[in-house]
Amino acid sequence: SQQAVFAVLENFDFDLSYKITEFTVTINDKGFDYEKSSTSNVITAEQKDLINRLTRNKNLTIVGIKAIGPDKRIRDLPAIVLKIQ
Repeated sequence: SQQAVFAVLENFDFDLSYKITEFTVTINDKGFDYEKSSTSNVITAEQKDLINRLTRNKNLTIVGIKAIGPDKRIRDLPAIVLKIQ
């Protein structure tokens, strides 16, 4: 149901915001790895198609996440792994 990827700084003393500028969704389906990239924070139609292929107990991995902050520097963020239940 999520339409985009966001960077949230929880329990942080300053009000800073970061905008995701790109990320890649990867899945493994029937022994093959598939990946689709986005050049914004919005989940693309191709990425949604990959996600919809997932079945119970499979992993969805979001890698190559880049975010830009108030200082205009681009930062690499760690991967996110979600297990489909």
